[in-house]
Amino acid sequence: MSHRSLPVSGSPARPDDSFTHSLMLKALPHSPNVAFIKDEQGRFEVVNNKLATLYDTTAESLIGKRDEDFNPNAAQVESYRKSHEEILKSGEQQTVIETATDLKSGKVRHFRSVKTPFEGPDGRRHLLVVATDISDLVDAREAAEAAHQRLDYALATIDEGVWDWDIRQGMVRHNRKWCELLGLDASYLEHPMQVYSDAIHPDDRACVFAALERCLAGTERYLVEYRMQRPDGKTLWVCDRGDVVERDADGRPLRMVGALLDISRRREDEAEITRLAYTDPLTGLANRRRFQETLARVLAHCAREGEQGALIYLDLDHFKETNDTLGHAAGDRLLQDVAHRLCDAARDSDLIARLGGDEFVVLLGGLPASTALARAQAGRCARRLLARLSDSAPGGNDPIRAQASAGVTVFSGLAESVETVLMQADLALYQAKAEGRGRHALFEPELHEKMARRTQLVADLDTALSAREFFLELQPQHTPTGTLTGAEALLRWRDANGMRHPPSTFIPAAEASGQILPIGRFVLAEACALLARWQDIPALSGVTLAVNVSAAQFAQPDFVEQVKSILAAHGAPPGRLKLELTETVLLGSFDETLAKMQALCRHGVRFSLDDFGTGYSSLAYLKKLPLHELKIAQEFMRALPGNADDCAIVDTVIALGKAMGLTLVAEGVERDAQRDYLCARGCDTLQGYLLGRPQPVGAFEQRYA
Repeated sequence: MSHRSLPVSGSPARPDDSFTHSLMLKALPHSPNVAFIKDEQGRFEVVNNKLATLYDTTAESLIGKRDEDFNPNAAQVESYRKSHEEILKSGEQQTVIETATDLKSGKVRHFRSVKTPFEGPDGRRHLLVVATDISDLVDAREAAEAAHQRLDYALATIDEGVWDWDIRQGMVRHNRKWCELLGLDASYLEHPMQVYSDAIHPDDRACVFAALERCLAGTERYLVEYRMQRPDGKTLWVCDRGDVVERDADGRPLRMVGALLDISRRREDEAEITRLAYTDPLTGLANRRRFQETLARVLAHCAREGEQGALIYLDLDHFKETNDTLGHAAGDRLLQDVAHRLCDAARDSDLIARLGGDEFVVLLGGLPASTALARAQAGRCARRLLARLSDSAPGGNDPIRAQASAGVTVFSGLAESVETVLMQADLALYQAKAEGRGRHALFEPELHEKMARRTQLVADLDTALSAREFFLELQPQHTPTGTLTGAEALLRWRDANGMRHPPSTFIPAAEASGQILPIGRFVLAEACALLARWQDIPALSGVTLAVNVSAAQFAQPDFVEQVKSILAAHGAPPGRLKLELTETVLLGSFDETLAKMQALCRHGVRFSLDDFGTGYSSLAYLKKLPLHELKIAQEFMRALPGNADDCAIVDTVIALGKAMGLTLVAEGVERDAQRDYLCARGCDTLQGYLLGRPQPVGAFEQRYA
């Protein structure tokens, strides 16, 4: 049998009598192991059946023969020969690990052979060999080594840092991936637990060790996400998981294994997703969702700590006009600049958010418990924000003044909800706009009552439309000599209880709620129905009828088609319909306004510019519009002719109108002196209480038919 070097030395066996020798010869054939005796030349003298079976022969056939007579494996035979000679020469017992081929199966077997030299009764040297078959042990060891190699390969290739914590020794072993993740060299493949602890981010250590303690106590498996610090200063997020795999008889943990995975990229992606979910993409400010969640937390904090908070709700004044005249790109730049200015003016602790469009909010926390002091501080903050916004802001080639209005409400968190705080700030904002814009207003309880009345008014307007409670009154327009030339259609509302509502109350509410659109269509339809009927009344067939058109109504994309359709439906003459536009309409897209006016003019409809002189009309634009008439605003009539400034304005407007070939209409004429002054300046048409009050359609027709 060939051998591997595993020498074990001992005293040589020296049987000194024939009895011992005889006993050995009798016991040898019955040994459960391979056993045999060789002479000095390596010939078999005594063998047992185990050896015969190995060589696929009989015991008798082996006697007097050598290994090479049966074993074709020259390397094995040579190793047996060398071992035989060395042991006989040394006279020392040795234990060697060697192999032999099972000649019947062809399988190589492994043996642990104890080889003992001795002298026989005849004085010659012999070698006793007892070989134990350890093939199963060798196979198991080789399988374990292969498994270990495969495990090493797996640990080297997986994308996780594996750790093995010997709790008794306080040592932790790792695979190379763990060292790679932490930026450590191979000297850290095994190290004290303190090294692991030091690598954990200081802010996360308490959380990590609390999770470890729960696992060691057996209450749950170890699973935690935390940050680790590399020697190069970089921080990585890891998902670390593991469990106790060995405990002593008393249940105390002895060994724990686990693995950690680098989740830095996932954390970055999650942070980006969260940022997108909570950030306004245009300005980079917090969005509505983040604002509402933060407000809920601030309300709870105020209630718990006895503090006050405040919400400032800002809305840019005339932002739509800026967007329409300068374009959306300029509008976006303005919104971004507003966001920047708000951040400059607010405190670091304040949350600034864009709710959408041109609406911004600033959330203040940590205000004094005194409501009066909190209101005063919030008011100062609102004034500071508005002042910062009122500076010129970039908008293309020309600066834009980003004027805004603000509503302010103070809260304690004891009774308010997120919705309540927003509603109160919105009511205050509405009040600020009603007071003239460019200012702030603090919420007062009566504002809620005012809003309730406005809400009820909007609901009543819906009822008025469906119940046909709206109707028209007509105010006549005359030449200076008293000839009727036209009339203005004025909307009136009488509810089911017979109560009349003033237009100054319900028209602004209709414009704010969007109900002005169906109301405007109603007025236009009623006017066209009158014009159609007047074609059969000779005295009225040449009279024009003026209808006021709101900016929202004119801005509808299908406004031109609406007018044409209503004219056709009633069979009204387009040339007798006059649409009155305010200068606010001209603040929209000029090209779009011009195109709509030209389209209706080609159809025969005429246009009048209402309240001329009170808006912001550009004369350069004015001369390009297909206007037929200018109406001098009645606010210039009140002090006429006693006020020199009003006289100068009226004279200028009349001169301008005549120079442009437009008809001049003065409204609000109530006194003879006014009429005389206007007639002397050549005003074409007069309208006012002096010549005729607004009156029902029937009364108008009865008087002038």
